[in-house]
Amino acid sequence: MMDLNFLRRNYLRFLRREDDDEESENESPDDEVFEADDQYYDNQKKNLQNEKIAADISYLTNSSSRNQTVYDMIRQREYQRGMSPFSSFDKRKILQNCLPNTPKTLHKFSHNIYCGKFSTDGDLFMSACQDGTITLYDSRKWEILKEIYADDIGWSIIDTDYSPDQKHVAYSTWSDSIHLYSTDPQSQTHHVLNLQADVYRFCVFSLQFAANSAEIVAGTNDRCIYIYDLNTDRRTLKFSAHDADINTVGFAEETSQLLFSGSDDNTGKVWDRRAFKKTTHQGESRIEPVAYLLGHFNGLTHVSSRKDGCYLITNSKDHSIKLWDLRKTSPAPTSSNIMNDRRIFREFNSRLTRRRNIDKLVLKTDSSVMTYKGHTVDKTLVRSYFSPRETTGQKYIYTGCYHGKIYIYDVLTGEIVACLPGHRGVVRDVSWHPYRAEIVSSSWDQCLRSWTYFQQDKRART
Repeated sequence: MMDLNFLRRNYLRFLRREDDDEESENESPDDEVFEADDQYYDNQKKNLQNEKIAADISYLTNSSSRNQTVYDMIRQREYQRGMSPFSSFDKRKILQNCLPNTPKTLHKFSHNIYCGKFSTDGDLFMSACQDGTITLYDSRKWEILKEIYADDIGWSIIDTDYSPDQKHVAYSTWSDSIHLYSTDPQSQTHHVLNLQADVYRFCVFSLQFAANSAEIVAGTNDRCIYIYDLNTDRRTLKFSAHDADINTVGFAEETSQLLFSGSDDNTGKVWDRRAFKKTTHQGESRIEPVAYLLGHFNGLTHVSSRKDGCYLITNSKDHSIKLWDLRKTSPAPTSSNIMNDRRIFREFNSRLTRRRNIDKLVLKTDSSVMTYKGHTVDKTLVRSYFSPRETTGQKYIYTGCYHGKIYIYDVLTGEIVACLPGHRGVVRDVSWHPYRAEIVSSSWDQCLRSWTYFQQDKRART
């Protein structure tokens, strides 16, 4: 536990005063926010090389032909291996150098696209629009397999997910229920999962299936996390988790014991179901998180797991993505309502409006291991993810952007390795095919686009 009054002494003084600002005689010298220099970021990159994730990426992308060109690799395969297939390492090396860069419009809808996601095996793709239409594609031919006209739509479909067995899709909206549909084109099976909310205007901003397809976790605008058991067809858990809307929830690993959540209260939290200890506060069940993710200056829009039980990334309205090691998280704040004070939002947004430099502002309590900046998050809950393990060794992080672009960052260096402009509206969701060098972007310009690799022949242009 922290032994300083984090709120009073430090948190509200995060903006560095300009030369013409009046200096305060009472300002604490140990301000919790500082403006980082280049050495700070160099040290962050250097330290990341010693992290487990660096070793994992190095292992997954290591290859006996690491220093060879693709041409040399093919020639070696032909003359020394007798046309034997490439190893998984060699395939990753080739595909890492073939990042998607060329767009193709798959579908033009009549409403904004909120969600788009490949299935686990990559054979299906699901898109969801503001008008309540969910479209399932055969991603091998990009043919429409099924269109679902969702019920109980309030404003828009907000989030979607596949069951791991790929037999069902779930969606959420401004409603106290999650809806479940079959992926079978011949089936019209529809189940309503009532969360039994206690508020009148209720929205599930985020949902995700457990790895065994038996449960769904949901984050909502009443600041609670819900778990629904599909076997017993009832809500089995509800607990207060944050001090503002919960924008994102999910499972951190395959056992479904570790949960994560991100909220408009600027914080991310990690919950271990094996360590749940309930307390009662004003008649409400309270469960304490096992880890805090403190470091963002604004609300979190998305949290994504590497599915190894160690690493998460968070996307935020402060226009940054942060990488977290769950073994090195922030200490718990001393005040339960530390993030309630809206002065943080006013001052941060004021600095944005005045175009003052915010790129190097860092909280001293920030325990993230790397920060990625370049994209813009605004108007909606923009998502970010790790790139696929099978084709890239999870070497990259990719995200949508308010300005209609896709950004791809190198996990270990933080550098932008690709910026793909091609939309006229917010790119809210992006999905990288698990086995192909293909990204599909879902945008508020109502276009669904596929990005694949194409290398222009420089000799043809000379």
